[in-house]
Amino acid sequence: MKYYLLLILPLLFNTLNAQTFISGQVIDKQTKEPLPFANVFIHNSQEGTVTDENGNFEITLDIESVVEIFISYVGYNTYKKSIFPGISKNLIFELEQSSIVFDEQVIKSKADKEWQKRLKKYENAFIGTDDFAQKCTIENPWILDFYYEKGSFKATTNDQILIIKNEALCYQINYFLQSFSKNSTFTKYTGLAGYTELEPKSNTQLKKWLFNRAIAYNGSLRHFIKSVMEGQIEENGFEAFHAKLKPGENKPDRFPDKVARVNKDSFFKDGKITFKNFVNIYYHNELSDGKSQNSILQVKKPIKIYSNGEIQNPISMIVRGHMGFEAFANFLPMEYDPNQIDQNSIFFAKKIIRPFRDFIADNPVEKIHIHTDKTRYFPAEKIWLKAYINVGEYSSPISSKLYVQLSNQ
Repeated sequence: MKYYLLLILPLLFNTLNAQTFISGQVIDKQTKEPLPFANVFIHNSQEGTVTDENGNFEITLDIESVVEIFISYVGYNTYKKSIFPGISKNLIFELEQSSIVFDEQVIKSKADKEWQKRLKKYENAFIGTDDFAQKCTIENPWILDFYYEKGSFKATTNDQILIIKNEALCYQINYFLQSFSKNSTFTKYTGLAGYTELEPKSNTQLKKWLFNRAIAYNGSLRHFIKSVMEGQIEENGFEAFHAKLKPGENKPDRFPDKVARVNKDSFFKDGKITFKNFVNIYYHNELSDGKSQNSILQVKKPIKIYSNGEIQNPISMIVRGHMGFEAFANFLPMEYDPNQIDQNSIFFAKKIIRPFRDFIADNPVEKIHIHTDKTRYFPAEKIWLKAYINVGEYSSPISSKLYVQLSNQ
């Protein structure tokens, strides 16, 4: 049986045209004393700041939708609050002291094999397993606790902030995990992420980062939604159909009697994503197992879309298939502009790099290994050698013969 990953996430696009101003003070809930140098983040954004010595801060955002603000301070539980667009002045944010203390003994106790095994399971499900995930690390994993409940694998940070370094896309992310659950059928998680760009060591590294971001963006759910909004579905490499379940099947397919293509009017209504049954998406600019990438969308109820592309109630959307498998290592902040890299490079990323990686994965390269008993030989001395062909760590099932020719140099 083939399972699909269900992923709940916000969609954000770079069409920002209004401002939100936030000012306030961060204080201790019990003593009412100000908390200086607390970290203030805006969810899924690079915007953020640090409170001054009196616990005060100000942030101006070019956005007209509801934003999630979250604040972290050493020794305190993370605080979160929804802020409506417009001007919000002199707000008071009261942080509670945390009862969790991560001393040396607690950190050492989390070095056991069972905890490490669960950490790896969490990283694979949350961060992913692709090339970008290999360059994405959790800097403070010891704040994570894992447990099983009703057949589901769950994770918590006890209101502490995960620090994630993504060296593939050039971001450090402060992540406030709200929920995480994984079972044999799906993975579901919610959380708040504050992004900070890393400093490139050279122009070459910066270009590589921008290039990787283009790869992460193209074919993503965010790319698809924006393509629908702009009426550029086919032009951007997508093909999308309204779909429903066939009798006795658990995977939705195109309508058996009529192919109903998705367009802006059938996908949006009154500024909301609303459609019946499912939307079946094919992305042709990248291949997976030699086929176009396939994803399926389902909405539980109409989802409001703001002018910047953010959805108001992301928990109402379910994503299955390839887009659902795009894990956290591939996520970008709302400020990301796909025009940061020239169109020729984006075309190269879509048409050359990813298909080449898929080809290599589907067509493993054989490697020849030859071992001799010595590095030098005298005239008439016997030469003993061993030769074999591997694919990865194993003997190749492809070639059955290897011809070795010796030459005197």
